[in-house]
Amino acid sequence: MNALNWQLPHLKRLASALLIFASFGKACRAQQFKDVEIEVVGPWSIAPDPRPSAGPSRLVLIAPITAKTQHQVDVYPGGDAYSYKKDVTAGSYSLNFTFDPNNCDGNQQSNLLSFVPVQVSPNDVLSVINSPNNRYAISLPKPCYFETYLDARSIVSATPIKDASGDRRYSTWLKFHYRVATSVTSASFGGNSDASGMISPYPIPFNASAHPPKSQALTVVLYDEKDPEDYDCDSHSAMFFDASVVGLWKQTGVFRLFPELDGGHNQSGAYNLTCSQIPGKSGMIASTPDRAWFLEQIGSIRNALRSSDIGGIERGVSKLKEGLAQVLGNRFPLAIDDDLAAVSRIKNFLQQDKANKFQAINADEYLRVTEYIVTAGRTDCHSMQINVNNAVN
Repeated sequence: MNALNWQLPHLKRLASALLIFASFGKACRAQQFKDVEIEVVGPWSIAPDPRPSAGPSRLVLIAPITAKTQHQVDVYPGGDAYSYKKDVTAGSYSLNFTFDPNNCDGNQQSNLLSFVPVQVSPNDVLSVINSPNNRYAISLPKPCYFETYLDARSIVSATPIKDASGDRRYSTWLKFHYRVATSVTSASFGGNSDASGMISPYPIPFNASAHPPKSQALTVVLYDEKDPEDYDCDSHSAMFFDASVVGLWKQTGVFRLFPELDGGHNQSGAYNLTCSQIPGKSGMIASTPDRAWFLEQIGSIRNALRSSDIGGIERGVSKLKEGLAQVLGNRFPLAIDDDLAAVSRIKNFLQQDKANKFQAINADEYLRVTEYIVTAGRTDCHSMQINVNNAVN
């Protein structure tokens, strides 16, 4: 009896320890993570959000609204920046989801091309956010890291531009990368519409897309389908730059120049120096492949995919790369690299499956982003993003 009395406390402590260990094991198993993205597409200004936040640090995406820059905004599931359908009205909104920066992978670093830097006071940012009908503003958590996915060329200088030596590649599509618990499947979007008042938060799922980028994502896109092209000066991109840098942020002493556009709506790489003051007519004829050529090459690759023609796929991709190099240089945007990699993967599948070719390929889904980049008439894809107070780093 005495021995039993002596053992009971030890047995209780052992049982407690086993319960604690079991609970700890369950907690460890439950704490699993995944990566999600927010695709920030178009000529947004990105600034630290000066408003108090009880959670992680936040950024705010801001775009001006003027008589000459009447862009539209959409926020929707998936990473396809070209499937926008509706217009979010002017206002101040927020995207919210459960995110703890302490769970970020410290080995992941931002991979960025250039931005236009702007330095203003937090009160200046707050003043812009609180200007009804003059801006879009969307607040969201600062991510683990950033990645440039698409870019365009231009020259920005503190002195008059005399040649093309200041030509640089600027970010136009930025990925915000987050590491969240696997239980996080959506973000809530809500806020205040300038036209209709408060909008109750509603969920926007982090969805995978059928084509690059394929990560679980949602998209915030700033787009314009209405304005005509100005082939000599790309004045639409210049006007949006002015509305952001000069109109919103009151920067002075800045000169900007965008490349001429070729017949395929692509940046030609040639600069018309008369455009720095008064838009002019250079009469320059682009020697790079035009819109029709790119459409023909992309169409031939899709036809080869439909017919499981390995040689046709390889020849078409080779010619397409040659044309892209003439327009974009030897380093393609990540978005185009992803498109080409998807074609390569399906080509390898067809090679390995000689006995049973996969005839049900939806060929129109391949090279869709590349097709849009090199043939679209949406000129704002050439307007760069603005990095306010080093928000993106």
